[in-house]
Amino acid sequence: MGRVRFHEQAEQELVDAARYYESKSPGLGFAFLDEVERATAEIVEHPEAAPRIRGLIRRKLVRRFPYSVMYSAENDVVRMLAIANQKRRPTTGVDVNNWATRCESQWYIQLSPQSSLALGRPGA
Repeated sequence: MGRVRFHEQAEQELVDAARYYESKSPGLGFAFLDEVERATAEIVEHPEAAPRIRGLIRRKLVRRFPYSVMYSAENDVVRMLAIANQKRRPTTGVDVNNWATRCESQWYIQLSPQSSLALGRPGA
């Protein structure tokens, strides 16, 4: 797999969650970003390893945090559809329909290989 693209809503979910964790404990937001970055790297390395939850949508659990990365992978592109809080958003019903719509959406942010998910991490 080559390129990674974040849906603009998934990027906002990532930022919101990182800010929330950082507000609870200094450094926890960056730890969350590290784990999402690790999950993203694993997805890129083995895009078909995570289970499908509907159609092309797959779910990769984020270590240490109650979050999942919802994504689709095809044609050498991984599309990150959502950074989903598993306590607030079950993977059924309305949210899955929303993610399916995101799967078809063209509103993606392409990350270059040099970019970091750190979003303002000191020293990044």
